[in-house]
Amino acid sequence: MKSNAKGYKPPAHGGNDHSKGRDSLISEGIPMTEEGAEKIKQFTATKGLTSAEAKDLLLRHGRNELPEKKKPKWLIFAEQLWQPMPIMIWIAAITEAGISNWPDMAILLTIQFVNAGLGYYEVTKAGDAVAALKKSLKPLATVKRDGKWSNIDAADLVPNDLVLLAAGSAIPADCLVNEGTIEVDQSALTADVTKLGQRGIRALAVARTDDNGQFRMLGLLTFLDPPRHDTKETIHRAVSYGVEVKMITGDHLLIAMETARMLDLGDRVVGREGVVPLIRGAEGLPSLDPETKKAPENLAKNYGDYIRKGHGFAQVFPEHKFLIVQCLRELGYKTGMTGDGVNDAPALKRADVGIAVAGATDAARAASDIVLTEEGLSTIIEGLIISRCIFQRMKNFITYRIAATLQLLIFFFIAVLALKPNDYMPSDWETKEGFGDEWPSYFKLPVLMLMLITMLNDGTLISVGYDNVTPSRYPNAWNLPVLFLVASVLALVALISSLILLYLCLDSWNSGSAMKGLGLGDLTYGQITTAMYLKVSISDFLTLFSARTHDGFFWSSMPSPILMGAAMLSLFLSTMLACFWPDSSVDDQSVEGMANHTPRQLAVFIWLWCLAWWFVQDAAKVALYWWMEKYNIFGINDSAHDWYRMVHVDAADGDAYSGILSVQCNFFLYLITIE
Repeated sequence: MKSNAKGYKPPAHGGNDHSKGRDSLISEGIPMTEEGAEKIKQFTATKGLTSAEAKDLLLRHGRNELPEKKKPKWLIFAEQLWQPMPIMIWIAAITEAGISNWPDMAILLTIQFVNAGLGYYEVTKAGDAVAALKKSLKPLATVKRDGKWSNIDAADLVPNDLVLLAAGSAIPADCLVNEGTIEVDQSALTADVTKLGQRGIRALAVARTDDNGQFRMLGLLTFLDPPRHDTKETIHRAVSYGVEVKMITGDHLLIAMETARMLDLGDRVVGREGVVPLIRGAEGLPSLDPETKKAPENLAKNYGDYIRKGHGFAQVFPEHKFLIVQCLRELGYKTGMTGDGVNDAPALKRADVGIAVAGATDAARAASDIVLTEEGLSTIIEGLIISRCIFQRMKNFITYRIAATLQLLIFFFIAVLALKPNDYMPSDWETKEGFGDEWPSYFKLPVLMLMLITMLNDGTLISVGYDNVTPSRYPNAWNLPVLFLVASVLALVALISSLILLYLCLDSWNSGSAMKGLGLGDLTYGQITTAMYLKVSISDFLTLFSARTHDGFFWSSMPSPILMGAAMLSLFLSTMLACFWPDSSVDDQSVEGMANHTPRQLAVFIWLWCLAWWFVQDAAKVALYWWMEKYNIFGINDSAHDWYRMVHVDAADGDAYSGILSVQCNFFLYLITIE
């Protein structure tokens, strides 16, 4: 093969060319023009290269690949410093520098670069993982070097290399056919011919001609291709997570039925041992238009019932696999399919999730979204569980983020408008010992305190990605109205508790105030500031533990050590800062550490206050879920109901589902989930 290394372009996803048989190819990257056609006629086939010749050509022509654009790591780090939130921090830091408030500017810059460092770590970690996966799936080519055939990295091909293709191989460079023929995306499946099929055994009849030219049968060759070792367990686990499994095979109907029975793929009938599989043949399946090669119109309407109720399909052709997947998707199901051959590529590409099993052809791998690198199918279920855990963590993250944001924004909005500190000053405040300066006309927290709350929250939020979660037993779907309503209730309870505490603190100088009755009266404005900083911080972190359990109480699911450690560290730092903040003026506002002055037990009171309201908050959340589930508010029960109907017998039409997944080397499956 003479490959034009500089002009080589890897085949697009799902668009590979495939060969039939073992075809030798030669390539020179010759354009298909009249001049190019003349060069092809004059072309002399190569016999292969030596290692020394290949090394020299590689140095001259370069690697057989397109240059990959990689973003420099310094640019990735710089991008973390130039986003909406970092821009706000830059503005705040510049403002502090403009008023010569150097300590606050230094703290803001520290926060900026710490956040940028965390973001850089997460981005590069994900990029490195993707790069490692790409490296493990790099295309290979069978090439003749030093008179021997060997597999090498396709990127090391050079002009005048001679390569060999087998069925399902991807053409690794611009090539000319030297020997054999090429077929693109075409293959056929054949059915098998005896009663051995009832035992799941395929058979091949062997015959010879006699002297009169008549065939005489010599015997049968039998083939037994048992299911993979973990297939049955994998199917059972898939069923337990609400995934329906069907089998698609080109083998004979009898073989398919026996395999289904072996793996319990079918209906359970009272009085019958084992299962009764409903395996359907290809006669009732749709076909592509012979001229346009398009799927028939009204595919789901005309064939949906036939395809939906079958446990499997036998004696099918590649186009049937594609149309089965297409029909299920038109019916509204999220569909996944596994496969390993050239004929599976169209269906793998059409599925929502195409999965190439270990040992799959290049065509199947290129058409798939997921490539399994080890034998067995249990990885599919592990991936399903991981994805549902990720979904739960995302749900927890968003619920908490909305709740924390609403609490903070609405609290300050109401506090600024309704709770004016100077209205709560005693009339003789100038003569009150320890009162300090006049209180401002509206309440606010210094920018530095807000930034500290944000930074500690962000640090804790990162740990949500490592939290313990329980994967849902049925497929998940986003229900944003429910999510927003739950977050709003969590925020409302925390907001009410913050507003009440602010009122109690501002009213602490009045003789009949609740705070004086508790021995916590006569708070300075600096103490009120740090008290509210601690209250908002604690409420935010405790809200996270309520948000992560959804319809259960916060103690129903143990958080991971990482999440617990991050939250405890943030709570400890917030408490220490509130207690021992140096007496100073920040943003022209008095700030005093609560432990620096009496009453020194104020921090303990705020902790008890937050914990008490946390129980109220969690109870309100559980009550809300109970109400929504009882009356199916915002369709909160729809996913669970659809899953229940899918996996249980429907008495009206006898439709039943038995959860077994069956896969052999030439038995493929699809998985459908209701979203």
